[in-house]
Amino acid sequence: MVTRRDFFKLTGAGILTLYTASHGKFLQDVFAQPIPGGTLDPLVVPKFQTPLLIPPVMPKAGTINSPISGAVDYYEISMRQFAEQILPAGLPATTV
Repeated sequence: MVTRRDFFKLTGAGILTLYTASHGKFLQDVFAQPIPGGTLDPLVVPKFQTPLLIPPVMPKAGTINSPISGAVDYYEISMRQFAEQILPAGLPATTV
């Protein structure tokens, strides 16, 4: 059985542990790792300078016959990594 005194001891120790971990260097070492290549200061990037690209309609690869819903459009999607100029001119390209 946990007494009132034991409860307050455990609660106090837990709060002290959380406070120490959140204000110490522990969380910075674990969660705040720098991004490779660095980051940009968001206050320096001019906002709303480049219009967003509206992608074209994706062509379908074919049609599949489903026993439940009949004909279903079929698409083939591939992924690759590339650099695209998303930020305004003069700023580096973004890896997408």
